[in-house]
Amino acid sequence: PPDQRPTTMPSSSSLSSSKLHFEDGAVQFRQRLAVSILSQKPLLIKNIRADSLSPGLRPYEISFLRLMDLMTNGSRIEINATGTQV
Repeated sequence: PPDQRPTTMPSSSSLSSSKLHFEDGAVQFRQRLAVSILSQKPLLIKNIRADSLSPGLRPYEISFLRLMDLMTNGSRIEINATGTQV
């Protein structure tokens, strides 16, 4: 019998994109980083708490980035001066 499970197909724009790009800041930060590593696609996250009194990455997020850098081979992590873009 045919498989009755629903399937979800990515949009054509996401199939052609070679970079994961998010402009909604730190929302799901760890999950997005994990997907980037697993899919071997570059990741760009902008506006990380840009409107906050204390903008940018938190110390625990920087620690997580360091951990992921140590666990992967050939990764390159760039953080802008204010920490609002990775």
